[in-house]
Amino acid sequence: MAAPKFQKTGYSDLELTKVVFGLDRPQRRVQVMDRTAGGTLQVEDLGITIKTRVLPMRKLTDTEIAALRTWHETNLTGAYETFTFVDEDETSHTARWIDDTLSAPETREGRHDATVTLEIVSTP
Repeated sequence: MAAPKFQKTGYSDLELTKVVFGLDRPQRRVQVMDRTAGGTLQVEDLGITIKTRVLPMRKLTDTEIAALRTWHETNLTGAYETFTFVDEDETSHTARWIDDTLSAPETREGRHDATVTLEIVSTP
């Protein structure tokens, strides 16, 4: 398995060497649910499945956190810009970084834990 990475034209690749494997690949159907006046459950399926990737990373150095922050704040402008996410199976996906906050608490001196959540926009 290869280390996942972020790629975007005009920027240096960011290789995620400290991702904890056993990566979660949640997906959800977008549906609107409510009850009728008679108490019957009514479901409207919007026909969309949203696929996300959760990337937990452990023991990141200050330099690695700075690189993540640069990608989040500058290269991607939060969730505004799409980029190419190359997963551990070396499959490329167009993705958005949907975390509006990059939280990376220091777990011991000079080491941080972070979790990034991506929404997969498309897989070629």
